[in-house]
Amino acid sequence: MRSLHVALVLLSVAGPLAGQRLPTAYHRWEPTLGASPPPAPALSGPARDYRWEGAGVGAVMLGLIGAMMGDGMCEGDHCFAPTVAFGLVGALVGGLTGGLVGSLIPKGPPAPQ
Repeated sequence: MRSLHVALVLLSVAGPLAGQRLPTAYHRWEPTLGASPPPAPALSGPARDYRWEGAGVGAVMLGLIGAMMGDGMCEGDHCFAPTVAFGLVGALVGGLTGGLVGSLIPKGPPAPQ
């Protein structure tokens, strides 16, 4: 009980803190004209890895596997919607995975023309 009284006395005697005072002036940012960085150079040439090939192969393979799973899990007569849904999910997962794996495999130097 004594510590509560001491805490109340200390709180009533305390003065305003720095966070309770208004600052003298706010900092203001103003843009300078012509100081923008130059634009990034455009990428030249095709990607030198197998990301698109991997995405295509992965989408086709897992899309077909997903469609077969959707058709196999369907027990009724109306199996079109689950087949398409499972196929699209499989194609999405396969395309993303194949693209990521394909981007890790570099292509050789381009053939001379």
